[in-house]
Amino acid sequence: MENKYETIYHELIQQQELIHQKNKKNIQTGIKCVIFVPLFFLALVFLTDSNKVVFLTLWIISMFAISVYLIYIEYMDFQIQELIAKITQNKALETKPLLNSNIDEFETSVLDILKQWEESLPPRKNIEELLAMRRLALSGELKEKLHSRIPEKGEEEQSHEKHLENNKK
Repeated sequence: MENKYETIYHELIQQQELIHQKNKKNIQTGIKCVIFVPLFFLALVFLTDSNKVVFLTLWIISMFAISVYLIYIEYMDFQIQELIAKITQNKALETKPLLNSNIDEFETSVLDILKQWEESLPPRKNIEELLAMRRLALSGELKEKLHSRIPEKGEEEQSHEKHLENNKK
């Protein structure tokens, strides 16, 4: 009989640990959303010509929604840990935080997420080359526009001479 309760206890602890690990992943996903959602709305603001207030409002609403999601996950994880401690009547079970209590470790995990994102981007050199080529293309287009609007020196002198001749007559 005692062996049966021990197996149930171990299964309960194992399930709680699995839920805790899943919640850690959910928290990491939520933190990624906190980072990438503003970047997404910033890109939309620059890529579209629509009203910026709409995107600002959507960004604020999404930040509240993500915050509520993160708080809910943390609260539910804490409640499960407290319930397990109460059921097992084991006051020695320590509640484990989803985020490391050390702020340096948290900062490192956020930096790791940003590094992973940066590594997924195309190499910076290619982006800089594309921008340089685009600038050259624009400068070529601008030169053509300027040449079409500003006459060459020979043309300018001829038009000036014609103007003088017309004035003499």
